[in-house]
Amino acid sequence: MILNVDVTEYRHPVTSHEIGLARDPLSAKVLRQNYAHAWFSSPTARRWQPDLSGTPGFQRYVDKYAEVVVDDPWADIILYHTQSAMLAGAPTPLAFPPRYPLLNSAAMAMAAEALAGWYCQTTHPWWFLGRPQRVSPDMIFYDTNSARYALVEVKSSGKSSFNVKTKVTSDMIKLLRTLALTKQISAGRYLAGVILVQVTGPATAGLTSLLLEEV
Repeated sequence: MILNVDVTEYRHPVTSHEIGLARDPLSAKVLRQNYAHAWFSSPTARRWQPDLSGTPGFQRYVDKYAEVVVDDPWADIILYHTQSAMLAGAPTPLAFPPRYPLLNSAAMAMAAEALAGWYCQTTHPWWFLGRPQRVSPDMIFYDTNSARYALVEVKSSGKSSFNVKTKVTSDMIKLLRTLALTKQISAGRYLAGVILVQVTGPATAGLTSLLLEEV
């Protein structure tokens, strides 16, 4: 099955000063108000069409990148959208309000992490180093071109109607806080990435990538 993914990519330099501002809530407000808007100044858009049933197959990326692993999480997503479409078109007796299923949040998270890892693997010259459990970031890569580590946080949603930039900004500030603490242990320059995956249908998704490169 070919998945149609509308990708919006943002890439921007970030200074050590900006990273340091993320350490506490008060200075993080300054980061949000004075710097964050520039992160989204140069968007690029493209269509990515990964083949979920091809080789090595979508389950291979689930096994590699997802924190929790089950067999075929995309089948749950297809089932959810199929049932939702059927119920939306069915007549509803007045005595019984419509019952709509909830998207399996575990399947959604697994699918998003698999897609995000797959996207990073095919888009950047990065080596995958590991997947920390129950802590941020979700994925750690090594950029072979710039010889720096890339810390990537993945978020997922089944919704398409909300402020994506606001959501990504909040998650990036949290990731920069983690990066500020990481730099106290291991000095150097890093990449910080937030990837938001929005599954909008059984064969459609949106992917927003914000990548900040420390200068």
